[in-house]
Amino acid sequence: MQVVSRKLLRRVGAGLLVVVAFLLSLGVRATHIIGGDMSMQAVGATPGLFKLQLNQYWDETRLGSVNRDLSVKVLIYRKDNPILVERVEIPFQEMLPLTFDNAACATLRQLSFTQARYYITHQFDPQKYTDPGGYYIVWERCCRNDALTNVNTSTTAGAAMVFYLEFPPMQKNGTNFINSAPDFRLPNGSYICVNKPFTFNVDAVDADGDQLRYSLVTPLNGYTTRNDQTSTDDSPRSSYPPIMWAAGYSLTNIIPGNPTLSINSSTGQLSVRATQEGLYLFTVQCEEFRKGIRIGVVRRDFQLPVVDCSKNAPPPAVVLVNGKPAVELLWCDNQSVVLSVERDSKWAYQWQKDGANIRGSTSDTLNIKSSGVYTVVKSLANVCASDTTSQAVKVTLGTLTAEIKASALAFCADDSVQLSVTNPGNGNKYVWETNGAKLADTASHIVARQAGTYLVHVTSSSGCKANSNQVTLTQYARPSVSLDSIAPICITNPAVVTLQGQPSGGTFAGLGVQGSQFNPATAGVGRHKITYTVIGDNGCKSTQTRWAVVTAAPTLTGQATYQTIVGDSVQLITQTDMPVNTYQWTPPTSLNRSDVASPKAGPAVTTPYQVTATSAPGCFATLPVLVVVVTPLFIPSAFSPNADGRNDVWIIPNISAFPQCEVSIFSRWGELIFFSQGYAQPWDGTYKKVPVETGMYTYQIRTGTGPLTTTYRGQLAVIH
Repeated sequence: MQVVSRKLLRRVGAGLLVVVAFLLSLGVRATHIIGGDMSMQAVGATPGLFKLQLNQYWDETRLGSVNRDLSVKVLIYRKDNPILVERVEIPFQEMLPLTFDNAACATLRQLSFTQARYYITHQFDPQKYTDPGGYYIVWERCCRNDALTNVNTSTTAGAAMVFYLEFPPMQKNGTNFINSAPDFRLPNGSYICVNKPFTFNVDAVDADGDQLRYSLVTPLNGYTTRNDQTSTDDSPRSSYPPIMWAAGYSLTNIIPGNPTLSINSSTGQLSVRATQEGLYLFTVQCEEFRKGIRIGVVRRDFQLPVVDCSKNAPPPAVVLVNGKPAVELLWCDNQSVVLSVERDSKWAYQWQKDGANIRGSTSDTLNIKSSGVYTVVKSLANVCASDTTSQAVKVTLGTLTAEIKASALAFCADDSVQLSVTNPGNGNKYVWETNGAKLADTASHIVARQAGTYLVHVTSSSGCKANSNQVTLTQYARPSVSLDSIAPICITNPAVVTLQGQPSGGTFAGLGVQGSQFNPATAGVGRHKITYTVIGDNGCKSTQTRWAVVTAAPTLTGQATYQTIVGDSVQLITQTDMPVNTYQWTPPTSLNRSDVASPKAGPAVTTPYQVTATSAPGCFATLPVLVVVVTPLFIPSAFSPNADGRNDVWIIPNISAFPQCEVSIFSRWGELIFFSQGYAQPWDGTYKKVPVETGMYTYQIRTGTGPLTTTYRGQLAVIH
């Protein structure tokens, strides 16, 4: 600044010295600086070698030849018990204009912002930076724009500014500690429309991959004043005073709105719906964390105007590729990609990549040269009005590659392998082949069921072609397995069965199976599946199945006692609940057959028999049968109860063989005049102890009460 002053003094002459000094005191004020930040990036792996950069954001409408700093001097202090460690002077290097979304409104509002970059590669002495509490870099300047709406700039000293950055020690425990500070991205030139939702990215990138956390903080005022605009006082400071908010404004009401200005702590995106015009100052603080410990801080000051935009918003532009709307594109790097929108002189366009304005890209077409997410802001070309943003188009440029991933390279017969293309793109076409023969499959994945060499030809929606790697699949044969059949088993004779399978070394399984044995008693009655599984050396397994049938004994039913008369026969009837192979009666005496279910028996005397029924599996059941042989009754047809000592009672020979018999005698009129259960006391011809009259009477004799009973009826003559 001294060089400028000397030239000016020579031109105006010594007589104007006082006037020029006064003008310079006004001109060098920093009202053109609307914000700024600092960056500290490690250069290579050399300990202590950093690129130091200080960025100022200038309002070109307030910039003059005398208020542009040709260099800046930053001071570096220890944080704990502050002491000055080092001074570094950084020269001005370049100026970069900020691009506005809506050029018409920016021109109308006379908005023109640039970024001034001061940077230098500086070698620190790491031995000076070992304090565990870390260090900070600071740069101070006065004064801020007097037109700030939310800051009290009317004080005598003026509203100054402080750019601030904290960094960790360069050595910890004798070991070099490499770290780059978070680096804020170049912002868009922007302004806020009243009552319109607004977002603004103030995010940073971190070369070390550390976690970043964002917050709004009160801007720092520092110690410079209108009279001492670039203070030469470099004494240590324990803190830097903040600016004084204007009445009604605070950290929670930086820009009035519904909602007011806020920031996403994870992404660094500002959002507001402003309700009041003005020029607003704010500061974003980015904290840097590694393994949960804060190791650095960087702050960015910035100003945004809130203006009254027209409510006439144009419809969003539709981004096209080859005349069709686009959302996501995979494009060959050796082919050109042109995004286009409607061509009309009444519209103005500003293309963006990853949310940042692309400098100079304001036509209705954009030639894509790198991958990214592209949008276009559409506004009226000659009238300041609200603008709109198109749909996002994700463009990926690069050589189309195709790689097959196989779930396995070898598989067993009757199994399959999943083949899939890694990272398949939307709209790709696939042609699969094996052993040179094309397959019908056209998806990005197939199921292979035979051995061979597979590959896939891929064609992207943009016409890029690629052939995948070849994948050779091998198919193993399964081992040959046999399992001996199991004969039917009777539950009444449940002998353990030893299972036989080939080749040896396999595994038997099934209900009742223990090791290589089958226990019918454990399995119970039923049809049981028995498997034998063998796993070959290649991991393929084969299984053979047999059924073990465990049957219950047949249920044999029939009458337990039969009665027959000497010289006669009776059929012995039996039944079973299942098919029977053989019947065997013992003894076979007096049977017409001893090997059938229901033979005829005609024994001369009462004889016990037993039948055994045997099913096919060898299950058997027995049933005892008694055949009672009786002598027929001889019933006299008359007797003479006249007390002569002969034939005075009715004697029935052989009736003693029927102890359960019932003897009944009726008069000619059907009146019962005698009844006896058993016949131990023969009838003496009386009724109620009075001799009956001579005549004919009717008798009835039942030989028993069971199913073998026989009833005899006849006439009995009583003779006196």
